[in-house]
Amino acid sequence: MKKRISFYKQVECCKQCELRKKAVDYLRKEIKLSDGAEFTLYSLPDGKKRQPYMFIMQNPGMGRKKDYKKEIDDIKNAKGGLEKVNQFKRYLIVWLKKNSNFMTNFLNLLKKYQLITFDDVNAYIEDRFLKDFYVTDLVKCRADTNWLGTNRKRGEIDPSVCFNKFLKEEITKVKPKLIFLFSSRAWDVFKKIYNLSNEKLKNAHGNLFKIKDGAYIIPLAHFSQRQFNNYLRDSYFDYLEEGIKAYTSKK
Repeated sequence: MKKRISFYKQVECCKQCELRKKAVDYLRKEIKLSDGAEFTLYSLPDGKKRQPYMFIMQNPGMGRKKDYKKEIDDIKNAKGGLEKVNQFKRYLIVWLKKNSNFMTNFLNLLKKYQLITFDDVNAYIEDRFLKDFYVTDLVKCRADTNWLGTNRKRGEIDPSVCFNKFLKEEITKVKPKLIFLFSSRAWDVFKKIYNLSNEKLKNAHGNLFKIKDGAYIIPLAHFSQRQFNNYLRDSYFDYLEEGIKAYTSKK
């Protein structure tokens, strides 16, 4: 318990880079909200509870005031780190259910290859998903995608800082069998740190890789409708299925 709370406090108090300040400034000035949810944590690693899969997104996004007002109020009113994490989880589940097209196809593929079991998608998301998947972000602070990168001249902030400070520890403690990694910036960090490939995400999407920690990883484009439109018909999931088939052949 103490280790989990310690991890939360480290994230809460982090000032390793300029991202936290930018997140706070954005919430205050653009959305007209006070401090309270400039970072997110849906899970806390303790080295004991180990989900078989990790679901790693790029970063918690920014949004309009109407999207975040109730969420931020609920988080601010939560008492203590664990209660705040529970609020983050609650809103994560709501968000995943809103992305029903992606989640239905994604989960049914995993079910097809017997990686998970369920009868109803929504019931699984609500009751079982976070028991099978450790969900986290490469970058813990809320951020605009354009803030992230390695071009300092453009004012970009290197997301690998957050990997080295937090995500590396999460992977080490969770010890996942398979990681689903979403978005190009997340892939850029992983392929460099783990020396995986020189391919851009559009070519690596759905392929299976193995990292030195022993886990397998499948990089994927972000699951927004805009990204789906870049793939012919169901090819987003066709490529993903190839990666899952490759993984099950190695089990």
